[in-house]
Amino acid sequence: MAIAAVDSPEGRVLEVIYPVASVAKLKAMIEEDRAKGTLDRRIQTVMRGSYASHYRRMVPPLLAALRFRSNNASRRPILDALDLIERWQQDGRRVVPADLAPQGSIPAKWREGVIDASGRLNVITFELSVLAELREQVRAKEIWVDGANRYATRTMTCLPISKCKEIHIIRALASPRMPGRLSRRCAMS
Repeated sequence: MAIAAVDSPEGRVLEVIYPVASVAKLKAMIEEDRAKGTLDRRIQTVMRGSYASHYRRMVPPLLAALRFRSNNASRRPILDALDLIERWQQDGRRVVPADLAPQGSIPAKWREGVIDASGRLNVITFELSVLAELREQVRAKEIWVDGANRYATRTMTCLPISKCKEIHIIRALASPRMPGRLSRRCAMS
């Protein structure tokens, strides 16, 4: 939007945007956005180099040993992409048509590095993007490793004490039959 406002500063843009943000401020925003994109691409390039030359060898045994699950249908493309990664590594493929990737499996910030100008998908960069997205989804507990729950500590699976106190207060508020119970619990907290 900032680029469009700088490129054609007439009409509604002049009335609505320029009173809030000057041309200089808009240009600074555009430069900052471009610089951030450049940094992301450099980081991805370094990650790809390390992954391709060393870490990639560890992925097939890891994927064979772990079974990932999700009950969220929107996470299905990542799980399908993991199956593709295993298959493509067995075949030794480096480049495939981009339409073979499951719809929604390539995060937007990786798309430029994964799909080249001719519409081919770079398998190594695709693997890295899927693994990075898998990491984020495992952290958010949208995807989990099947059977990993048995190794979780109690603090990982239980609510913190502060949340338990809140639940007791909410339950006491919902229970009108014992009004004194809430005041005693709040006094103990």
